[in-house]
Amino acid sequence: MRSFILSGAMLLATLVNVSNAAALQPSELTSRAVDEQWASFCNDSDCKDGCGEWVSVTNGGCLNESGRGSFKVKGGSYNHIALVKSAGADCPCQTTCTDKWNSDGIHEGYLQEGGCYTVGDYSSFRFLSEQACDSDNC
Repeated sequence: MRSFILSGAMLLATLVNVSNAAALQPSELTSRAVDEQWASFCNDSDCKDGCGEWVSVTNGGCLNESGRGSFKVKGGSYNHIALVKSAGADCPCQTTCTDKWNSDGIHEGYLQEGGCYTVGDYSSFRFLSEQACDSDNC
């Protein structure tokens, strides 16, 4: 009898979760989907050769990508993105930082869907979401 009551309670909880998920409006689903943006570092400057795994640009963790020439972008975002570049491995400091990706004066801090961006000769990188570049400190 206890097992039956527990199973019924679990089923009810599942139904409540499903009905809550179904209550999302299409605009909410769209904004959640375009909020995620991904980057893949490549060996060349044209984003065609030896591209690696996709990483979220909202994750500020260090990326050891020595020898990479560019990164490509998928997904849309309304987040201002900066890229901190370090000459050494493991992001010890900021050698330089880029937070202007486009020269149109309107979208300059935003990575474009399908865009390819060169990175220069650096060993490690980290993305900053919703932050401008700080002063270089290496």
